Amino acid sequence: MTADTSTGPIIVIATATPLPGKTDAVIAGLSDLIPVVHDEPGCILYTLNVAENGDVVFIEKWASQADSDNHGATSSIMPALIANVSPLLVGPPVVVTHRAIPLGGPKGAL
Repeated sequence: MTADTSTGPIIVIATATPLPGKTDAVIAGLSDLIPVVHDEPGCILYTLNVAENGDVVFIEKWASQADSDNHGATSSIMPALIANVSPLLVGPPVVVTHRAIPLGGPKGAL
């Protein structure tokens, strides 16, 4: 049996690389923005994580592709993100989108 990957939640992993020594400033610039995203339609999970090398990693779960797309296109945080955080990054975040396939019970779903 093949899993249906055409519908269901969307998982987004976005990695941003801060300029040297700017990881804390990036986190500070995001601290007031994250709760706003949590209230966006379709947001199931939106977390900020930091890798050992200082990269900032967002792990997101959206109810649908449309919700994920709307976040990227219309989120009220985007002007502040562009003005306050983007100048602290090496370049634009690398975004990878996946369709969630929950297998094996509750631990099989993000």
